Amino acid sequence: HRLSGRLIISLKKILITQCENKLCSSDTLALFDSRDGWKLDNFEGLTWIEGDRYLMVSDDNGNLFQKCLLVLFEVNGQGKK
Repeated sequence: HRLSGRLIISLKKILITQCENKLCSSDTLALFDSRDGWKLDNFEGLTWIEGDRYLMVSDDNGNLFQKCLLVLFEVNGQGKK
């Protein structure tokens, strides 16, 4: 979402076993805030690698101010690692 000219992308784990009235609980796994130097507008892909490891990709959209990024991360049973 955009907040005062900055972009914040959040990665959330939806807890589909904890839904009530079509609303599900979630855990925020990561926040990518343009204020912290993240120069991107979205992530195009997410894939499971092995175990608790995942890989996300964002391309540069042909924009000189962005870069192609690969983000490798690990999620533990508590929602963050």
